[in-house]
Amino acid sequence: VKEIARKEKVPIFLSPKETAYAAKVLVDLMRKRNQDKI
Repeated sequence: VKEIARKEKVPIFLSPKETAYAAKVLVDLMRKRNQDKI
């Protein structure tokens, strides 16, 4: 998650809940980008 956050320039949250939420958001963004490419 940290590596992805660095690439996406997303702040890394200390709270587990916030980290999990951020991970979900990043996954959704990646899925949307992949759909746009296809």
